[in-house]
Amino acid sequence: MRPVHIWVLLAVAFLHGCATQFPQEQKTNDLTQNLSSYHQLIETSKTNHVKEDNENPNGILSLENAVSLALLQNPALSIYPFEIRAQEALALQSGLLPNPEIETEFEDFAGSGNFGFGDRIEVTSLYSQLIERGEKREKRYQLGMWETEMARWDYRIAKINVITLLAQRYLNVLAEQERVAILEELVQLSEKSLYAISERVRAGKISQLEETRAKVEVASERNALDVARQELKSANSLLAMVWGATQPKFKKVSGKLESIQPLPELDELFKEAENNPDILRWAVETKRRQSVLELEQAQAVPDITLTGGLRYINESEDASLVGAFSIPLNFFNRNQGAIRAAKERIEKARLEQAAELIELQAELSSSYQRSLGTQMEIERLQTEILPGADQAYQSAREGYQLGKFNSLDVLDAQRTYFQARVRYIESLTLFHQQWIRLERLIGKPLKDAVNLSNRSDKNENK
Repeated sequence: MRPVHIWVLLAVAFLHGCATQFPQEQKTNDLTQNLSSYHQLIETSKTNHVKEDNENPNGILSLENAVSLALLQNPALSIYPFEIRAQEALALQSGLLPNPEIETEFEDFAGSGNFGFGDRIEVTSLYSQLIERGEKREKRYQLGMWETEMARWDYRIAKINVITLLAQRYLNVLAEQERVAILEELVQLSEKSLYAISERVRAGKISQLEETRAKVEVASERNALDVARQELKSANSLLAMVWGATQPKFKKVSGKLESIQPLPELDELFKEAENNPDILRWAVETKRRQSVLELEQAQAVPDITLTGGLRYINESEDASLVGAFSIPLNFFNRNQGAIRAAKERIEKARLEQAAELIELQAELSSSYQRSLGTQMEIERLQTEILPGADQAYQSAREGYQLGKFNSLDVLDAQRTYFQARVRYIESLTLFHQQWIRLERLIGKPLKDAVNLSNRSDKNENK
């Protein structure tokens, strides 16, 4: 009878597995394909990383090349695909059936009198399976998929943040290049002026004081140039660190600070801000919390445990079937606290999304106003300050040749002109930095919003 007992239990277990695991096996295949695709993406990124690392860019670096390097090699970005794959695996795990249990009981196997060792033993082998009700397994799986989608959104936002950081540091390098070029030109002119002044001092035409003042001016400008060169090296290093390089090999970056575009209307930017990934992410977060609520509500539905098996009685060498089922009585704990908490968190998500949008729009308005102020300063520098400083410098040089001005007047006019040029570079840099910030706040290139604004103006004119 014992062999029959074992084969019956094995048959029950086999039939249970065939009846319940086949649909889950189908889900596993679909999810395994997703996992494989992410694995292939990571392997490709690793290959590209090695290739790009061996070909660390030298010569002139473009912004497009820098963005490609950052997306492929940024150390912070490399962790997100692993988290996505981990969340997919957890979703797979949450959708699996609970394991069955096999239990064997021994009764009357030893005692006194007629209950000698093994004489009247009864052996009961039980097979138990938890039957989940309320679609708990499906709801756990759905929650796991929302967790995966949240990880994907985190990856998208992280990539945008890396590109924003890269653009800011790229712009700093470009600005430092321009500042170094201006200061190099200033030092060359000052050295030529110092040489001419020294010759006139030796000829006895001007006093020693003018030469001393000119030497101090040249020394100060050389010091400013050395500082600017160090700032350029630091900016180069910070830029290379975005794609994980410790020592930059590129010589310079390409670009023109003077190429600026008009700002779009602020109302258009407010509309675009609603599509910022940081805001859109809350729609997925709300669905995830809704899925949590559904799972908590399902937890209130009591599960059933079915038990079946065989009992063998040694004394009569007979066997019999036994069975049982159990279900908890939800008299006190109906999971009401967890359900209430899940509902509150859904309402909290809606308020958090609204609060983040208001904060984003406030920052957008502030950055926009600063951009307008910087734009006006650039126009003033282009139309008034730079032409005026240039004219004063040229007049001072011509007057110096005619003996109307001394060398100190020329140096002063020269310093004023080059300071205006440096200020112009700083204003252009500030405008582009604010432009980059506005792009991050709306989550897309600002030129698209500019084009949208222009189309709106054309439609109104029609």
